[in-house]
Amino acid sequence: MIVGKCMSRIHNQHGLTLVELIIALGLGALVSVAAFEFYASQHNHMLVQENISDMQQSVRASVDEIIHNLRNAGANIPRAIGPIVSIDANPDTLEVRFASFGGSIDIGEHTQKAQANPIHVATGTNLSAYQAGDLVYFWHESQKQGEWFTVTKVSTNNGSGWEEVYHQGQDLLFDPVPGDKVIRMQQVRYFIDNSDTTHPRLMRSDNGGVPQIFADNIYDLQLQYMLSSRDTVQAVGPSDTVYVAHITVDALTEDSDFEATRVGHEGRRRRSLSTQVVLRNNRF
Repeated sequence: MIVGKCMSRIHNQHGLTLVELIIALGLGALVSVAAFEFYASQHNHMLVQENISDMQQSVRASVDEIIHNLRNAGANIPRAIGPIVSIDANPDTLEVRFASFGGSIDIGEHTQKAQANPIHVATGTNLSAYQAGDLVYFWHESQKQGEWFTVTKVSTNNGSGWEEVYHQGQDLLFDPVPGDKVIRMQQVRYFIDNSDTTHPRLMRSDNGGVPQIFADNIYDLQLQYMLSSRDTVQAVGPSDTVYVAHITVDALTEDSDFEATRVGHEGRRRRSLSTQVVLRNNRF
């Protein structure tokens, strides 16, 4: 009896109809599409935010780098050298010059410019900051002109009573005389490389060396200066005394974002960062 009732229940159960199966598949497809679109949207959003984060880091690092060296501009170098040289080229070029404390030495007497003759420095001068292979700056005070040379040797000549700095392999432009200086100067140059228009870069060059990439996707550098006279100029030369430098750096995202409200440069987002720096090492 019990077996008969169970068999009757089995025979009375029906499977899904074709219509019900199609509806179920359709609903499943809609849910899958919605889930995929949500995932794609979130993934794209994540990529956009990553691009924006990278761009903001790049523009901030560029501004911080320039600020750091501008604050040192003119430190421990003769005023006639000029702490800043700027070119208004849209984008602009900036060159900053400074030296560390104790980074210059005074020249003694009886020195010739020929590479076979070392530069004489008074006995007792601390030359611990100078080593063979260093690229240093020789400032000819009487000529108001300078030049770079590589130190090949540093020694003490007890017989003549001089410390000696050698520059073998390079004649100097003029015979060194008292009043001239050898300076461990830093000459840092910044400019924009637009040779690849899709990926412009902020470049840095030290002491006239080969430029290196400092930051990617930086497409503009603009500089404005307030002089000690309170005049505002777009570029400065060695004879100008700069009181305040105004910096603006513009950056792009690495990839295009066609959902961006601000488009341009092939749909890539942009950021601009500006700041002012007081040049504390200038004398007024």
